[in-house]
Amino acid sequence: MTGVKHEFSMEMSCEGCCNAAKRVLGKIGVDAVVTDLETKTVTVTTDASVEKLLEALNKTGKKIQYIGVKE
Repeated sequence: MTGVKHEFSMEMSCEGCCNAAKRVLGKIGVDAVVTDLETKTVTVTTDASVEKLLEALNKTGKKIQYIGVKE
């Protein structure tokens, strides 16, 4: 798998929220998406820009914040 791992904080309260993040990110063609409902984070592996990822995640209607690159 190539790409950079980007981590976002996302307002999530259920699996539906997690699935919404996966759905919008899947439409822009990312390598992988891992959601963690407990920590309310979304980790995305992709070569796409942070701006493009934020634009997609904002379509969920949830509060999103970019945390940074995850090692």
